[in-house]
Amino acid sequence: MIRILIIVGFILIPTPALAGDLMSDIENLQKYNPDIDKYYFVKTYLSALSYLKLNDERLMMSPNLHYSDLERDIPELEVMADIIIQNNTNLRVSRNLVKKFAKSQNGLILKSHQVFQESCEQLISLNSLEIKVLKNLFQAYRNGEMGRFDSVSFKKEIESIDAARKEALTGIFAASTFVSHVLISGQTDEDGDVFQLGIDQIERDKLLEDLDHFSSEGYQGRLRSGQSFIQASIAVIRDKLEDYSWLTFDQGEFFFE
Repeated sequence: MIRILIIVGFILIPTPALAGDLMSDIENLQKYNPDIDKYYFVKTYLSALSYLKLNDERLMMSPNLHYSDLERDIPELEVMADIIIQNNTNLRVSRNLVKKFAKSQNGLILKSHQVFQESCEQLISLNSLEIKVLKNLFQAYRNGEMGRFDSVSFKKEIESIDAARKEALTGIFAASTFVSHVLISGQTDEDGDVFQLGIDQIERDKLLEDLDHFSSEGYQGRLRSGQSFIQASIAVIRDKLEDYSWLTFDQGEFFFE
């Protein structure tokens, strides 16, 4: 089924340009990513991703259909429709969790929020469209009209939705990459380089504990090819927190003593 290929066929995509620009421009990093809201934002964002993880896992376990015999596939397509409805509920919860930072004084948090919100809205719309397409099929089946049902157009619509969903999921990963950069403090060392996170050691440990909840296969370890977009979103944040070359700000204060 095309949907499964989209979910598990993750290919590494470049770090979003804004985050890269901030990392090479310390003045802008300090301006747009001040050390405010960081811990609570990242903690909330991980909670939002936990709902998307459930969506990810449901889709991975969904029936592997090829639409060669729609009448035979009806029971499994009904299961798929139920999964999509549940996934939309989770997307709305995730979106609303992050929405509380819509007025943050941290510009990079605002950018992360914006990209995440837009991606969630796109995914919700695509899921709603797919439910509509599936309901048209179910109605034709109940009315005994499968002989006149346009199965070719149906398959094309599903393929188009899946392709658009893949694009929307790249937005979730882009937002997560921004979040990983939110963690970085604009404080510089004696050489003018950034070297620490904008959270303390206790906060880092708490975030790592939150990441322990993403313990199923594919969600552990570093960012790598073969991950789904949601798995990669977890990994890019984990990579930053588990990279102990980045000091916490309380360690940074000790570093300069």
